Amino acid sequence: FDALMGELGMYGIMKPHPMAPRHDHQELVNSSTWTNADLAREGYRLYDLLAHADLLLTDHSSVWIDFLLTQRPMVFAISDRHEYETGRGYYFDDLDALLPGPIVADVAALEGALGEALQQPDPWVDRRHEALGEHHVHVDAGSADRVADLVAELLVDRR
Repeated sequence: FDALMGELGMYGIMKPHPMAPRHDHQELVNSSTWTNADLAREGYRLYDLLAHADLLLTDHSSVWIDFLLTQRPMVFAISDRHEYETGRGYYFDDLDALLPGPIVADVAALEGALGEALQQPDPWVDRRHEALGEHHVHVDAGSADRVADLVAELLVDRR
């Protein structure tokens, strides 16, 4: 991963899933690995990283639905797709139609997809916009206010 980032002139931050085997924080030349504990120690959350990311490289994780709000490119690295489909399974029937970015299964395809991800014109912009409407009712910064209003309304109704 570090070598690939260097070849592409990118810097990558890997954030393993909390249930993944433990990885110690690593700083390499073109990438670093951060766990939840590493982020917390530095005063960050995953969403602080996502807010500044130029693109998201992910697998089956639903974090892409949150990242849709940025409308930035995504690449889906899913090398175990068949095993996942026949094991745990997906919530959706047609993964290719659902995901708003290329799905890659090996390093060669990953290199190509990452190299193209930040190029213009962006072939996935329309699909990301469509997916945004499919997965998000609100796309503004007012969610906390809506939750507070709902809680206040519920408290008033209970009186």
